[in-house]
Amino acid sequence: MKFIPSSIQRILADYSLKKFLCYAAFPAHWAKLYALKLQANTEKRLFENHVLQWQQTNEPRPSSPRYIFQPWLRSEPAPSFELAGDGLVVNRDSADPEIRMREDRLGWALHLHAHDGTAAWTAVEKWLAERWEKGLACRGAYSISERVGNLILLWNIHAPQPALGAQIVRMLEQDTDYLLAHLEYHGEAGTNNHILNNARALILAGAFLNTGSFYEVGCWLMENQLAKHVAEDGVVREASTHYQWVITRWMVEVGCAFHFMDQARFHQLRPRLHNMLQVCDAMLLGEDGANYMPLLGDISPDFPPRLYGGMTRFGYALLCSGDEEQNDKVSASGFWSQFFVGRMQPTQQSWQALDNSWVRIRNHGWSLIAHVDVHPDDSRSTHGHHDLFSFELAFGGQPVIVDAGRGNYLAGRDREAAGILEEWHNTIMVNGRRTGFVPRGYMPISWLKRIRTAPRVSAESQRLEIRLDAPHEVPGISCIQRTWLWADERTAIVTNRVRKELVSQASIKLVLYVMGQVSEAEGGLRLQIGTNSFLLCWNGLDMPVLKDAVRYAAYDVPEPCTRLEWIVISQDSDWESDFKISALESIE
Repeated sequence: MKFIPSSIQRILADYSLKKFLCYAAFPAHWAKLYALKLQANTEKRLFENHVLQWQQTNEPRPSSPRYIFQPWLRSEPAPSFELAGDGLVVNRDSADPEIRMREDRLGWALHLHAHDGTAAWTAVEKWLAERWEKGLACRGAYSISERVGNLILLWNIHAPQPALGAQIVRMLEQDTDYLLAHLEYHGEAGTNNHILNNARALILAGAFLNTGSFYEVGCWLMENQLAKHVAEDGVVREASTHYQWVITRWMVEVGCAFHFMDQARFHQLRPRLHNMLQVCDAMLLGEDGANYMPLLGDISPDFPPRLYGGMTRFGYALLCSGDEEQNDKVSASGFWSQFFVGRMQPTQQSWQALDNSWVRIRNHGWSLIAHVDVHPDDSRSTHGHHDLFSFELAFGGQPVIVDAGRGNYLAGRDREAAGILEEWHNTIMVNGRRTGFVPRGYMPISWLKRIRTAPRVSAESQRLEIRLDAPHEVPGISCIQRTWLWADERTAIVTNRVRKELVSQASIKLVLYVMGQVSEAEGGLRLQIGTNSFLLCWNGLDMPVLKDAVRYAAYDVPEPCTRLEWIVISQDSDWESDFKISALESIE
Protein backbone atom coordinates (compact mmCIF):
# COMPACT_ATOMS: atom_id res chain seq x y z
CA MET A 1 0.00 0.00 0.00
CA LYS A 2 2.90 2.40 0.64
CA PHE A 3 3.54 2.61 -3.13
CA ILE A 4 -0.06 3.65 -3.87
CA PRO A 5 -0.65 7.43 -3.94
CA SER A 6 -2.39 8.75 -0.82
CA SER A 7 -5.37 10.01 -2.83
CA ILE A 8 -5.98 6.49 -4.20
CA GLN A 9 -5.53 5.02 -0.73
CA ARG A 10 -8.26 7.32 0.59
CA ILE A 11 -10.62 6.17 -2.19
CA LEU A 12 -9.91 2.51 -1.44
CA ALA A 13 -10.61 3.19 2.25
CA ASP A 14 -13.93 4.86 1.52
CA TYR A 15 -16.47 2.17 2.37
CA SER A 16 -19.46 3.90 0.76
CA LEU A 17 -17.57 4.89 -2.39
CA LYS A 18 -16.40 1.32 -2.86
CA LYS A 19 -20.00 0.14 -2.67
CA PHE A 20 -20.98 2.69 -5.30
CA LEU A 21 -18.09 1.69 -7.57
CA CYS A 22 -19.31 -1.92 -7.37
CA TYR A 23 -22.74 -0.70 -8.47
CA ALA A 24 -21.31 1.45 -11.27
CA ALA A 25 -19.21 -1.45 -12.62
CA PHE A 26 -22.32 -3.29 -13.90
CA PRO A 27 -23.23 -2.32 -17.49
CA ALA A 28 -26.94 -2.77 -16.67
CA HIS A 29 -26.69 0.28 -14.39
CA TRP A 30 -24.98 2.59 -16.87
CA ALA A 31 -28.19 3.85 -18.51
CA LYS A 32 -29.53 4.96 -15.10
CA LEU A 33 -26.28 6.70 -14.19
CA TYR A 34 -26.16 8.41 -17.58
CA ALA A 35 -29.74 9.64 -17.17
CA LEU A 36 -28.84 11.09 -13.75
CA LYS A 37 -25.88 12.88 -15.27
CA LEU A 38 -28.00 14.31 -18.10
CA GLN A 39 -30.59 15.52 -15.60
CA ALA A 40 -27.91 17.24 -13.50
CA ASN A 41 -26.41 18.88 -16.60
CA THR A 42 -29.84 20.20 -17.64
CA GLU A 43 -30.45 21.63 -14.16
CA LYS A 44 -27.03 23.29 -14.13
CA ARG A 45 -27.58 24.82 -17.55
CA LEU A 46 -30.92 26.34 -16.50
CA PHE A 47 -29.32 27.63 -13.32
CA GLU A 48 -26.40 29.22 -15.18
CA ASN A 49 -28.72 30.91 -17.68
CA HIS A 50 -30.70 32.47 -14.85
CA VAL A 51 -27.58 33.80 -13.13
CA LEU A 52 -26.09 35.02 -16.41
CA GLN A 53 -28.77 37.66 -16.86
CA TRP A 54 -27.60 39.28 -13.63
CA GLN A 55 -23.91 39.03 -14.52
CA GLN A 56 -24.58 41.02 -17.68
CA THR A 57 -26.14 43.99 -15.87
CA ASN A 58 -24.02 47.12 -15.74
CA GLU A 59 -25.03 49.06 -12.66
CA PRO A 60 -23.30 51.83 -10.74
CA ARG A 61 -21.45 50.84 -7.59
CA PRO A 62 -21.95 52.88 -4.38
CA SER A 63 -19.39 55.18 -2.78
CA SER A 64 -20.26 54.42 0.85
CA PRO A 65 -21.09 51.04 2.47
CA ARG A 66 -24.21 50.53 4.55
CA TYR A 67 -24.30 49.33 8.16
CA ILE A 68 -26.78 46.48 8.26
CA PHE A 69 -25.78 45.04 11.67
CA GLN A 70 -25.46 48.23 13.69
CA PRO A 71 -29.03 48.32 15.12
CA TRP A 72 -28.17 45.29 17.27
CA LEU A 73 -24.68 46.27 18.47
CA ARG A 74 -24.14 46.84 22.17
CA SER A 75 -23.37 50.41 23.14
CA GLU A 76 -20.22 49.01 24.76
CA PRO A 77 -18.81 45.53 24.14
CA ALA A 78 -19.09 43.11 27.04
CA PRO A 79 -15.78 41.98 28.60
CA SER A 80 -13.91 39.59 26.33
CA PHE A 81 -13.84 35.85 27.02
CA GLU A 82 -10.81 33.63 27.51
CA LEU A 83 -8.68 32.65 24.52
CA ALA A 84 -7.66 29.25 25.88
CA GLY A 85 -8.93 26.31 23.87
CA ASP A 86 -10.65 28.38 21.19
CA GLY A 87 -8.69 26.52 18.53
CA LEU A 88 -8.35 28.96 15.64
CA VAL A 89 -4.78 28.35 14.52
CA VAL A 90 -3.75 29.69 11.11
CA ASN A 91 -0.85 27.77 9.59
CA ARG A 92 0.17 28.23 5.94
CA ASP A 93 2.46 25.19 6.16
CA SER A 94 -0.13 22.74 7.45
CA ALA A 95 -0.66 19.60 5.40
CA ASP A 96 -4.40 20.05 5.98
CA PRO A 97 -5.91 22.39 3.36
CA GLU A 98 -8.77 23.31 5.71
CA ILE A 99 -6.30 24.85 8.15
CA ARG A 100 -4.43 26.60 5.33
CA MET A 101 -7.71 28.03 3.98
CA ARG A 102 -8.53 29.55 7.37
CA GLU A 103 -6.11 32.35 6.61
CA ASP A 104 -8.10 33.44 3.56
CA ARG A 105 -11.56 33.01 5.12
CA LEU A 106 -10.78 35.66 7.75
CA GLY A 107 -12.72 34.19 10.65
CA TRP A 108 -9.53 34.80 12.62
CA ALA A 109 -10.05 38.56 12.16
CA LEU A 110 -13.31 38.40 14.15
CA HIS A 111 -11.60 36.26 16.76
CA LEU A 112 -8.73 38.73 16.99
CA HIS A 113 -11.03 41.74 17.26
CA ALA A 114 -12.82 40.10 20.19
CA HIS A 115 -9.57 40.20 22.14
CA ASP A 116 -7.81 43.24 20.74
CA GLY A 117 -10.03 45.85 19.14
CA THR A 118 -7.08 47.68 17.57
CA ALA A 119 -5.26 44.77 15.96
CA ALA A 120 -7.78 43.15 13.60
CA TRP A 121 -7.72 45.70 10.77
CA THR A 122 -3.93 45.97 10.96
CA ALA A 123 -3.72 42.21 10.48
CA VAL A 124 -6.27 42.32 7.64
CA GLU A 125 -4.24 45.04 5.91
CA LYS A 126 -1.17 42.82 6.14
CA TRP A 127 -3.17 39.90 4.74
CA LEU A 128 -4.33 42.05 1.81
CA ALA A 129 -0.75 42.92 0.92
CA GLU A 130 0.65 39.40 1.34
CA ARG A 131 -2.21 37.30 0.01
CA TRP A 132 -4.98 39.04 -1.90
CA GLU A 133 -2.98 41.66 -3.81
CA LYS A 134 -0.54 38.97 -4.94
CA GLY A 135 -3.32 36.68 -6.15
CA LEU A 136 -2.52 34.04 -3.50
CA ALA A 137 -5.83 34.14 -1.60
CA CYS A 138 -8.06 31.10 -1.99
CA ARG A 139 -10.60 31.55 -4.81
CA GLY A 140 -12.94 28.73 -3.89
CA ALA A 141 -16.57 29.84 -3.73
CA TYR A 142 -16.98 28.69 -0.12
CA SER A 143 -13.81 30.50 0.98
CA ILE A 144 -14.92 33.70 -0.77
CA SER A 145 -18.34 33.42 0.87
CA GLU A 146 -16.73 33.16 4.30
CA ARG A 147 -14.34 36.04 3.56
CA VAL A 148 -17.11 38.37 2.36
CA GLY A 149 -19.36 37.62 5.32
CA ASN A 150 -16.62 37.96 7.94
CA LEU A 151 -15.31 41.26 6.56
CA ILE A 152 -18.75 42.86 6.37
CA LEU A 153 -19.51 41.77 9.94
CA LEU A 154 -16.18 43.14 11.19
CA TRP A 155 -16.74 46.44 9.36
CA ASN A 156 -20.13 46.84 11.01
CA ILE A 157 -18.62 46.32 14.45
CA HIS A 158 -15.65 48.63 13.87
CA ALA A 159 -15.03 50.34 10.53
CA PRO A 160 -11.48 50.51 9.12
CA GLN A 161 -9.63 53.70 8.31
CA PRO A 162 -10.81 55.27 5.00
CA ALA A 163 -7.78 54.27 2.91
CA LEU A 164 -8.00 50.64 4.01
CA GLY A 165 -11.77 50.78 3.66
CA ALA A 166 -11.43 51.70 -0.01
CA GLN A 167 -9.21 48.63 -0.52
CA ILE A 168 -11.70 46.42 1.29
CA VAL A 169 -14.62 47.66 -0.82
CA ARG A 170 -12.66 47.01 -4.02
CA MET A 171 -11.80 43.52 -2.83
CA LEU A 172 -15.42 42.79 -1.84
CA GLU A 173 -16.66 43.91 -5.25
CA GLN A 174 -14.15 41.76 -7.12
CA ASP A 175 -14.60 38.73 -4.86
CA THR A 176 -18.39 38.86 -5.11
CA ASP A 177 -18.25 39.28 -8.90
CA TYR A 178 -16.10 36.14 -9.01
CA LEU A 179 -18.46 34.30 -6.66
CA LEU A 180 -21.42 35.16 -8.87
CA ALA A 181 -19.70 33.31 -11.72
CA HIS A 182 -18.66 30.29 -9.61
CA LEU A 183 -21.65 29.39 -7.46
CA GLU A 184 -21.65 25.91 -5.91
CA TYR A 185 -24.66 24.51 -7.71
CA HIS A 186 -24.23 20.94 -9.02
CA GLY A 187 -27.77 19.97 -9.93
CA GLU A 188 -30.57 19.34 -7.45
CA ALA A 189 -29.27 16.00 -6.15
CA GLY A 190 -25.65 17.09 -5.87
CA THR A 191 -25.97 20.54 -4.31
CA ASN A 192 -25.21 20.81 -0.60
CA ASN A 193 -25.53 23.61 1.94
CA HIS A 194 -22.53 25.49 0.50
CA ILE A 195 -25.06 27.14 -1.80
CA LEU A 196 -26.65 28.79 1.26
CA ASN A 197 -23.27 30.27 2.19
CA ASN A 198 -22.94 31.58 -1.38
CA ALA A 199 -26.42 33.12 -1.06
CA ARG A 200 -25.57 34.69 2.29
CA ALA A 201 -22.43 36.32 0.86
CA LEU A 202 -24.31 37.69 -2.14
CA ILE A 203 -27.12 39.09 0.03
CA LEU A 204 -24.71 40.69 2.51
CA ALA A 205 -22.53 42.13 -0.24
CA GLY A 206 -25.57 43.40 -2.13
CA ALA A 207 -27.00 45.10 0.97
CA PHE A 208 -23.64 46.43 2.18
CA LEU A 209 -22.48 47.70 -1.23
CA ASN A 210 -25.99 48.56 -2.50
CA THR A 211 -25.48 46.33 -5.53
CA GLY A 212 -28.74 44.97 -6.89
CA SER A 213 -27.34 42.09 -8.94
CA PHE A 214 -25.58 40.57 -5.92
CA TYR A 215 -28.61 41.04 -3.70
CA GLU A 216 -31.22 39.71 -6.12
CA VAL A 217 -29.27 36.58 -7.08
CA GLY A 218 -28.65 35.89 -3.39
CA CYS A 219 -32.36 36.26 -2.65
CA TRP A 220 -33.28 34.02 -5.58
CA LEU A 221 -30.87 31.35 -4.33
CA MET A 222 -32.24 31.60 -0.81
CA GLU A 223 -35.86 31.34 -1.97
CA ASN A 224 -35.07 28.24 -4.07
CA GLN A 225 -32.60 26.45 -1.82
CA LEU A 226 -33.28 27.17 1.85
CA ALA A 227 -36.17 24.70 2.26
CA LYS A 228 -34.11 22.00 0.53
CA HIS A 229 -31.39 22.18 3.18
CA VAL A 230 -33.29 23.29 6.29
CA ALA A 231 -36.51 21.56 7.33
CA GLU A 232 -39.55 23.57 8.35
CA ASP A 233 -38.89 22.79 12.02
CA GLY A 234 -35.44 24.37 11.69
CA VAL A 235 -33.30 21.23 11.50
CA VAL A 236 -30.38 21.55 9.09
CA ARG A 237 -30.08 18.49 6.86
CA GLU A 238 -26.30 18.52 7.26
CA ALA A 239 -27.19 16.75 10.54
CA SER A 240 -24.29 18.13 12.55
CA THR A 241 -24.60 19.95 15.85
CA HIS A 242 -21.84 22.40 14.92
CA TYR A 243 -23.12 23.03 11.40
CA GLN A 244 -26.60 23.63 12.81
CA TRP A 245 -25.04 26.66 14.55
CA VAL A 246 -22.88 27.60 11.55
CA ILE A 247 -25.79 27.65 9.09
CA THR A 248 -28.11 29.33 11.59
CA ARG A 249 -25.49 32.07 11.92
CA TRP A 250 -25.66 32.55 8.14
CA MET A 251 -29.44 32.90 8.34
CA VAL A 252 -29.26 35.38 11.25
CA GLU A 253 -26.97 37.56 9.14
CA VAL A 254 -29.31 37.22 6.15
CA GLY A 255 -32.15 38.20 8.48
CA CYS A 256 -30.28 41.39 9.40
CA ALA A 257 -29.87 42.24 5.72
CA PHE A 258 -33.54 41.55 5.02
CA HIS A 259 -34.58 43.65 8.03
CA PHE A 260 -32.55 46.52 6.54
CA MET A 261 -33.53 46.01 2.90
CA ASP A 262 -36.81 44.15 2.57
CA GLN A 263 -39.37 43.66 5.34
CA ALA A 264 -41.44 41.27 3.20
CA ARG A 265 -38.52 38.86 2.85
CA PHE A 266 -37.65 39.33 6.52
CA HIS A 267 -41.12 38.19 7.61
CA GLN A 268 -40.99 35.29 5.16
CA LEU A 269 -37.70 34.09 6.69
CA ARG A 270 -38.78 34.71 10.28
CA PRO A 271 -40.64 31.43 11.16
CA ARG A 272 -37.92 29.12 9.85
CA LEU A 273 -35.16 31.21 11.40
CA HIS A 274 -36.92 31.17 14.76
CA ASN A 275 -37.12 27.38 14.59
CA MET A 276 -33.44 27.14 13.62
CA LEU A 277 -32.50 29.17 16.70
CA GLN A 278 -34.56 26.91 18.94
CA VAL A 279 -32.94 23.80 17.43
CA CYS A 280 -29.49 25.25 18.17
CA ASP A 281 -30.41 25.76 21.82
CA ALA A 282 -32.04 22.32 22.01
CA MET A 283 -28.83 20.66 20.83
CA LEU A 284 -26.86 21.99 23.80
CA LEU A 285 -26.34 19.55 26.65
CA GLY A 286 -26.77 20.67 30.24
CA GLU A 287 -29.06 23.10 31.98
CA ASP A 288 -29.68 26.69 30.85
CA GLY A 289 -26.61 28.73 31.76
CA ALA A 290 -24.41 25.64 32.25
CA ASN A 291 -24.27 23.82 28.94
CA TYR A 292 -21.97 22.96 26.05
CA MET A 293 -22.20 22.02 22.38
CA PRO A 294 -21.74 18.28 21.75
CA LEU A 295 -20.00 17.65 18.45
CA LEU A 296 -21.99 14.99 16.60
CA GLY A 297 -21.34 14.90 12.87
CA ASP A 298 -18.83 17.10 11.10
CA ILE A 299 -17.04 20.04 12.71
CA SER A 300 -16.51 23.28 10.82
CA PRO A 301 -12.83 24.23 10.61
CA ASP A 302 -13.58 27.95 10.27
CA PHE A 303 -15.04 29.16 13.55
CA PRO A 304 -14.63 27.09 16.75
CA PRO A 305 -17.76 25.95 18.61
CA ARG A 306 -17.05 27.93 21.78
CA LEU A 307 -17.08 31.25 19.94
CA TYR A 308 -20.77 30.83 19.05
CA GLY A 309 -21.86 31.85 22.53
CA GLY A 310 -24.63 34.45 22.36
CA MET A 311 -25.46 33.85 18.68
CA THR A 312 -28.95 32.51 19.31
CA ARG A 313 -29.66 35.35 21.76
CA PHE A 314 -28.68 37.82 19.06
CA GLY A 315 -31.05 35.99 16.71
CA TYR A 316 -33.92 36.26 19.18
CA ALA A 317 -33.19 39.99 19.53
CA LEU A 318 -33.39 40.35 15.75
CA LEU A 319 -36.78 38.64 15.82
CA CYS A 320 -37.88 40.52 18.98
CA SER A 321 -38.57 37.13 20.55
CA GLY A 322 -38.10 36.16 24.20
CA ASP A 323 -37.12 38.16 27.27
CA GLU A 324 -34.60 40.98 27.20
CA GLU A 325 -31.28 40.32 28.90
CA GLN A 326 -30.64 42.04 32.19
CA ASN A 327 -27.61 44.31 31.77
CA ASP A 328 -26.16 43.29 35.11
CA LYS A 329 -26.24 39.62 34.07
CA VAL A 330 -24.63 39.93 30.63
CA SER A 331 -21.46 37.88 30.24
CA ALA A 332 -19.44 37.44 27.06
CA SER A 333 -19.29 33.68 26.56
CA GLY A 334 -18.61 34.02 22.83
CA PHE A 335 -18.19 36.42 19.96
CA TRP A 336 -21.86 37.35 19.55
CA SER A 337 -22.54 37.86 23.25
CA GLN A 338 -19.59 40.25 23.37
CA PHE A 339 -20.75 42.61 20.62
CA PHE A 340 -24.50 42.12 20.10
CA VAL A 341 -27.56 42.57 22.25
CA GLY A 342 -29.57 39.49 23.03
CA ARG A 343 -32.84 38.06 24.23
CA MET A 344 -33.37 34.79 26.04
CA GLN A 345 -35.76 31.88 25.57
CA PRO A 346 -35.94 28.82 27.84
CA THR A 347 -35.19 25.53 26.11
CA GLN A 348 -37.49 22.52 26.27
CA GLN A 349 -36.79 19.70 28.70
CA SER A 350 -37.16 17.19 25.89
CA TRP A 351 -36.94 17.87 22.19
CA GLN A 352 -37.01 15.86 19.00
CA ALA A 353 -37.03 16.74 15.34
CA LEU A 354 -40.34 16.28 13.54
CA ASP A 355 -38.88 13.38 11.55
CA ASN A 356 -37.21 11.86 14.68
CA SER A 357 -33.73 12.38 13.19
CA TRP A 358 -32.64 14.10 16.42
CA VAL A 359 -33.66 13.47 20.02
CA ARG A 360 -32.49 15.36 23.10
CA ILE A 361 -33.76 14.43 26.58
CA ARG A 362 -33.14 16.12 29.90
CA ASN A 363 -33.77 14.27 33.15
CA HIS A 364 -32.82 16.13 36.32
CA GLY A 365 -29.08 16.72 35.84
CA TRP A 366 -28.73 14.34 32.89
CA SER A 367 -28.76 15.37 29.22
CA LEU A 368 -28.82 12.91 26.32
CA ILE A 369 -28.60 13.56 22.57
CA ALA A 370 -28.63 11.16 19.62
CA HIS A 371 -28.88 11.48 15.85
CA VAL A 372 -30.51 8.88 13.58
CA ASP A 373 -30.23 8.72 9.79
CA VAL A 374 -33.97 8.17 9.28
CA HIS A 375 -33.87 9.04 5.55
CA PRO A 376 -31.28 6.67 4.07
CA ASP A 377 -32.70 7.27 0.57
CA ASP A 378 -32.58 11.10 0.77
CA SER A 379 -29.75 12.38 -1.42
CA ARG A 380 -29.59 15.70 0.45
CA SER A 381 -29.03 14.24 3.91
CA THR A 382 -25.30 14.73 4.28
CA HIS A 383 -24.48 13.67 7.84
CA GLY A 384 -21.54 11.57 6.69
CA HIS A 385 -20.90 9.57 9.89
CA HIS A 386 -21.51 5.86 10.54
CA ASP A 387 -22.95 6.55 13.98
CA LEU A 388 -26.30 4.78 14.19
CA PHE A 389 -27.00 4.01 17.89
CA SER A 390 -24.35 6.51 18.98
CA PHE A 391 -25.11 9.17 21.60
CA GLU A 392 -23.63 11.71 23.96
CA LEU A 393 -24.49 11.90 27.67
CA ALA A 394 -23.78 14.72 30.11
CA PHE A 395 -24.47 15.35 33.76
CA GLY A 396 -24.76 18.85 35.20
CA GLY A 397 -23.51 20.32 31.94
CA GLN A 398 -20.36 18.18 32.11
CA PRO A 399 -19.65 15.64 29.32
CA VAL A 400 -19.50 12.03 30.55
CA ILE A 401 -19.97 9.78 27.49
CA VAL A 402 -18.89 11.72 24.43
CA ASP A 403 -18.76 11.54 20.66
CA ALA A 404 -15.16 11.66 19.53
CA GLY A 405 -16.01 14.30 16.89
CA ARG A 406 -14.34 15.03 13.57
CA GLY A 407 -10.65 15.80 13.73
CA ASN A 408 -9.51 16.04 10.15
CA TYR A 409 -11.09 16.18 6.67
CA LEU A 410 -7.87 15.11 4.98
CA ALA A 411 -7.65 11.76 6.76
CA GLY A 412 -8.99 8.65 5.03
CA ARG A 413 -12.50 7.67 6.09
CA ASP A 414 -11.11 4.57 7.82
CA ARG A 415 -8.76 6.59 10.07
CA GLU A 416 -9.46 7.53 13.67
CA ALA A 417 -8.72 11.21 13.01
CA ALA A 418 -11.54 11.25 10.46
CA GLY A 419 -13.96 10.01 13.13
CA ILE A 420 -16.42 8.65 10.58
CA LEU A 421 -16.82 4.87 10.87
CA GLU A 422 -18.57 2.88 13.61
CA GLU A 423 -15.25 2.17 15.34
CA TRP A 424 -14.98 5.84 16.36
CA HIS A 425 -18.49 6.28 17.76
CA ASN A 426 -20.49 5.00 20.75
CA THR A 427 -22.24 2.41 18.66
CA ILE A 428 -23.06 -1.28 18.15
CA MET A 429 -21.48 -3.27 15.34
CA VAL A 430 -22.69 -6.80 14.53
CA ASN A 431 -20.67 -9.34 12.52
CA GLY A 432 -18.36 -6.58 11.32
CA ARG A 433 -21.07 -5.18 9.04
CA ARG A 434 -21.66 -1.45 8.72
CA THR A 435 -25.13 -0.03 9.27
CA GLY A 436 -24.32 3.68 9.38
CA PHE A 437 -24.58 6.56 6.99
CA VAL A 438 -23.69 6.32 3.31
CA PRO A 439 -22.94 9.54 1.38
CA ARG A 440 -25.32 9.40 -1.55
CA GLY A 441 -25.61 12.62 -3.52
CA TYR A 442 -24.30 10.73 -6.55
CA MET A 443 -26.20 7.46 -5.93
CA PRO A 444 -29.53 6.35 -7.48
CA ILE A 445 -32.29 6.36 -4.85
CA SER A 446 -33.74 3.06 -6.08
CA TRP A 447 -30.42 1.35 -5.37
CA LEU A 448 -30.05 2.96 -1.95
CA LYS A 449 -33.40 1.54 -0.88
CA ARG A 450 -32.10 -1.96 -1.62
CA ILE A 451 -28.90 -1.65 0.41
CA ARG A 452 -29.98 0.57 3.32
CA THR A 453 -32.60 -0.08 6.00
CA ALA A 454 -34.37 2.85 7.63
CA PRO A 455 -34.06 2.76 11.44
CA ARG A 456 -37.04 3.32 13.71
CA VAL A 457 -37.10 5.79 16.58
CA SER A 458 -39.43 5.86 19.58
CA ALA A 459 -38.94 8.79 21.95
CA GLU A 460 -40.79 9.76 25.09
CA SER A 461 -40.02 12.32 27.78
CA GLN A 462 -37.74 9.95 29.71
CA ARG A 463 -37.06 7.12 27.28
CA LEU A 464 -35.49 6.67 23.86
CA GLU A 465 -35.40 3.58 21.64
CA ILE A 466 -33.57 3.18 18.32
CA ARG A 467 -33.92 -0.07 16.40
CA LEU A 468 -32.98 -1.55 13.06
CA ASP A 469 -35.37 -4.33 12.02
CA ALA A 470 -34.30 -6.99 9.51
CA PRO A 471 -31.34 -4.93 8.31
CA HIS A 472 -30.24 -5.54 4.72
CA GLU A 473 -26.72 -4.73 5.88
CA VAL A 474 -26.46 -7.62 8.40
CA PRO A 475 -27.88 -10.90 6.99
CA GLY A 476 -29.34 -13.29 9.54
CA ILE A 477 -30.00 -10.59 12.14
CA SER A 478 -33.65 -9.74 12.83
CA CYS A 479 -33.13 -6.72 15.09
CA ILE A 480 -30.43 -4.46 16.53
CA GLN A 481 -31.74 -2.21 19.27
CA ARG A 482 -30.55 0.29 21.87
CA THR A 483 -32.72 1.81 24.60
CA TRP A 484 -32.01 4.65 27.05
CA LEU A 485 -33.93 5.26 30.27
CA TRP A 486 -33.37 6.33 33.87
CA ALA A 487 -33.56 4.10 36.93
CA ASP A 488 -33.65 7.15 39.19
CA GLU A 489 -32.43 10.74 39.30
CA ARG A 490 -28.76 9.73 39.39
CA THR A 491 -28.65 6.59 37.23
CA ALA A 492 -29.00 6.22 33.46
CA ILE A 493 -29.37 2.79 31.84
CA VAL A 494 -28.44 1.94 28.24
CA THR A 495 -29.73 -1.44 27.03
CA ASN A 496 -28.12 -3.12 24.01
CA ARG A 497 -30.02 -5.91 22.25
CA VAL A 498 -29.31 -8.13 19.22
CA ARG A 499 -31.74 -10.78 17.92
CA LYS A 500 -30.72 -13.29 15.26
CA GLU A 501 -32.57 -15.86 13.18
CA LEU A 502 -30.51 -17.40 10.39
CA VAL A 503 -27.02 -17.49 11.87
CA SER A 504 -25.65 -19.68 14.66
CA GLN A 505 -23.73 -16.93 16.40
CA ALA A 506 -23.15 -13.20 16.30
CA SER A 507 -20.01 -11.18 16.92
CA ILE A 508 -21.00 -7.98 18.73
CA LYS A 509 -18.72 -5.00 19.21
CA LEU A 510 -19.65 -2.21 21.62
CA VAL A 511 -17.69 1.04 21.91
CA LEU A 512 -17.96 3.92 24.38
CA TYR A 513 -15.86 7.08 24.68
CA VAL A 514 -15.72 8.44 28.23
CA MET A 515 -14.24 11.57 29.78
CA GLY A 516 -12.12 11.95 32.90
CA GLN A 517 -9.70 9.72 34.75
CA VAL A 518 -10.69 6.05 34.41
CA SER A 519 -9.90 3.45 37.09
CA GLU A 520 -11.19 0.01 38.00
CA ALA A 521 -13.86 -0.15 40.66
CA GLU A 522 -15.97 -2.87 42.16
CA GLY A 523 -18.36 -4.01 39.45
CA GLY A 524 -17.08 -1.70 36.73
CA LEU A 525 -15.10 1.48 36.09
CA ARG A 526 -14.92 4.75 38.01
CA LEU A 527 -14.82 7.98 36.00
CA GLN A 528 -13.42 11.00 37.79
CA ILE A 529 -14.44 14.15 35.88
CA GLY A 530 -13.42 17.28 37.75
CA THR A 531 -15.08 17.10 41.16
CA ASN A 532 -17.72 14.63 39.95
CA SER A 533 -17.44 10.85 40.09
CA PHE A 534 -19.40 8.32 38.03
CA LEU A 535 -19.63 4.54 38.15
CA LEU A 536 -19.99 2.69 34.84
CA CYS A 537 -21.20 -0.91 35.23
CA TRP A 538 -22.38 -3.58 32.77
CA ASN A 539 -23.69 -7.14 32.66
CA GLY A 540 -23.03 -10.01 30.30
CA LEU A 541 -19.67 -8.55 29.24
CA ASP A 542 -16.04 -8.92 30.27
CA MET A 543 -13.81 -6.02 31.24
CA PRO A 544 -13.41 -3.76 28.17
CA VAL A 545 -10.18 -2.97 26.39
CA LEU A 546 -9.16 0.55 27.40
CA LYS A 547 -7.30 2.83 25.01
CA ASP A 548 -6.19 6.45 25.30
CA ALA A 549 -8.14 8.49 22.78
CA VAL A 550 -9.10 12.07 21.98
CA ARG A 551 -12.33 14.02 21.72
CA TYR A 552 -12.19 16.90 19.28
CA ALA A 553 -13.34 20.06 21.07
CA ALA A 554 -12.93 21.93 17.76
CA TYR A 555 -11.56 21.07 14.34
CA ASP A 556 -8.06 19.59 14.83
CA VAL A 557 -8.17 20.51 18.55
CA PRO A 558 -8.10 17.31 20.62
CA GLU A 559 -8.65 16.79 24.32
CA PRO A 560 -8.00 13.49 26.08
CA CYS A 561 -10.65 10.86 26.68
CA THR A 562 -10.71 7.06 26.91
CA ARG A 563 -12.08 4.55 24.42
CA LEU A 564 -13.73 1.42 25.82
CA GLU A 565 -14.32 -1.60 23.57
CA TRP A 566 -16.16 -4.82 24.28
CA ILE A 567 -16.37 -7.80 21.91
CA VAL A 568 -18.68 -10.70 22.65
CA ILE A 569 -19.47 -13.82 20.65
CA SER A 570 -23.09 -14.71 21.35
CA GLN A 571 -24.99 -17.88 20.45
CA ASP A 572 -28.19 -16.62 22.06
CA SER A 573 -31.09 -15.95 19.75
CA ASP A 574 -31.92 -12.87 21.83
CA TRP A 575 -28.79 -11.29 23.35
CA GLU A 576 -29.04 -8.36 25.76
CA SER A 577 -26.66 -6.37 27.94
CA ASP A 578 -26.98 -3.16 29.97
CA PHE A 579 -24.68 -0.25 30.68
CA LYS A 580 -25.48 1.53 33.94
CA ILE A 581 -24.01 4.99 34.54
CA SER A 582 -24.46 6.37 38.05
CA ALA A 583 -23.53 9.82 39.32
CA LEU A 584 -21.84 9.46 42.70
CA GLU A 585 -21.65 12.12 45.36
CA SER A 586 -19.46 15.06 44.33
CA ILE A 587 -16.10 15.58 45.98
CA GLU A 588 -16.03 18.79 47.99
